[in-house]
Amino acid sequence: MKSHKSKSSNLLKLFPASESIIQCKNNKFGCSKTGKAAKLFLHQNICTYNPYTSTYNRESYVRTLKTKGYLCRKLSYNSDNETKFVSFNNSFLKDLGLQFFFKDGQERIQIQAFSSVPIFQDISFNLIFMTDISFTIKGKLNRIHKFPLTDNVKKESIIRYKITVSFKDEPIVIE
Repeated sequence: MKSHKSKSSNLLKLFPASESIIQCKNNKFGCSKTGKAAKLFLHQNICTYNPYTSTYNRESYVRTLKTKGYLCRKLSYNSDNETKFVSFNNSFLKDLGLQFFFKDGQERIQIQAFSSVPIFQDISFNLIFMTDISFTIKGKLNRIHKFPLTDNVKKESIIRYKITVSFKDEPIVIE
């Protein structure tokens, strides 16, 4: 007698069979999202709480922070297909009170950055969208910056980006 294996037993399993609830991989950076592994898979790729690196220039007293991630354009649309500003990067929220927001559009994406901490209002940033043509926005907080969409980017639902934030960070001198 010939045994027949089901096709599903031969399929590659991408997620653990466990039904246990896990935390987002960026939990230690501020993300509170939890769920089953299969449900967190997409979230963890577009999570707004990405880790960052920090460097310090002792001569100029400038601290530079860098992070990267993915912006999901569809998150800017509500159920009525209207666009609104939504957060796409919270990497610096815990330490600087700094958030980056975007609003999607047919011809461009609008970017705005805010800090809730008064001493960080003079932060400057570089935002690079890594698309068919890399596009850099050099900006300041509390202003709307516009990223024009090329025909190829208009078709993309997820855009890869890098953010560099710089600010004066003079040492504390105790006499």
